[in-house]
Amino acid sequence: MKRFLVSCSFLVCFSACKQKTFAEKVTIWPGYNQVENLDSNNGFKNLKLNRHISAYKAYLVKSNTSESLPYAVYSVKPDSLTRFYMEDIKIKSIEAHFYKDLLLRIKIDLEGEKNSFPFYLQLIEAYGGAYPEENLQPETYVWNGNTVNLRYSVANNRNATADITSNILLKDMNK
Repeated sequence: MKRFLVSCSFLVCFSACKQKTFAEKVTIWPGYNQVENLDSNNGFKNLKLNRHISAYKAYLVKSNTSESLPYAVYSVKPDSLTRFYMEDIKIKSIEAHFYKDLLLRIKIDLEGEKNSFPFYLQLIEAYGGAYPEENLQPETYVWNGNTVNLRYSVANNRNATADITSNILLKDMNK
């Protein structure tokens, strides 16, 4: 009997300790979707997709010089990151990918659940519900607009990455 109770208490603890996905923590109404806002925002804060690199030179530094990539990768300077904070959400890093000197992709890295979960809530508020892609690790949510796509991935350590991409430039790059 003791062995049975110990086994049962272990199972209860194990199932209760399982980490919930972000989608399990939030009630999202089916059909509630505002991806037209994704297209109209066209980026993140003042980083706007399809805009020329000259608009961002003041707070970007080149990250790569690889000739094998069809685009150039820049990082937001650490001293400029605070301009992108949202309320108490701290951003670890931001990369900007340019194709033919136009902003193709914005990659935002967040550290820990104290930053990644509130960021996810901001995305839901702005763009509506995105349901997780099945069987993907890390945990991944996608919003698809007509001209902009947003993919939000949360790793097991609760660090997260938001990828905002221009469909227009992506199609041009893949020709």
